[in-house]
Amino acid sequence: MVDPYRQRATGKKSERGTAVVEFSLVFMFLLTIALGGFEFGMAFRDSLAVSSATREAARIGGAVGPRVNADCTILEAAAGALQSIAGNQVAELWIYKSDTLGTVTLTRNVYRPSQPTDAPGSLVCVNWFPISISWSVASRDNVGTTRDWLGVKIKYDHDWQTGFLWWNGSSRWVEDAVMHLEPAN
Repeated sequence: MVDPYRQRATGKKSERGTAVVEFSLVFMFLLTIALGGFEFGMAFRDSLAVSSATREAARIGGAVGPRVNADCTILEAAAGALQSIAGNQVAELWIYKSDTLGTVTLTRNVYRPSQPTDAPGSLVCVNWFPISISWSVASRDNVGTTRDWLGVKIKYDHDWQTGFLWWNGSSRWVEDAVMHLEPAN
């Protein structure tokens, strides 16, 4: 008489290695999807935060117009809105004169976050160092129908979290917004 348990055991013996191979293939696929979803979510969150900070800074810039310390007010607005993105760094923040199409002109002020080596007297506000200044606050026109358009551009480095596959290192991204200067009261 043939033992039915022995027959089942020999039949499964040949399939034992396939389960390990199938599991490893499926696991790598699922791991890639899970990490990709995580990385995409973190990148999307940071992109929304920087986009919001850029719009906030441009709105504030449109409202303050040619007031004294207008750039400082714009920089503080951007810095306040950027508090939520830890681990990512703002490389530059531009305040520029634009046209109705949002074109970046050579008339712009470029700032970077301050470094410990910067002289305290060279900083704008508390935490910003000027790289180039070519658009004075006094020359901003917020009177009549020919009011200036003010743009804010933020260049920042997004640090990838997992370092898995192609999600490693950092990527430089750019966000910008343009607002019309509000009329003087």
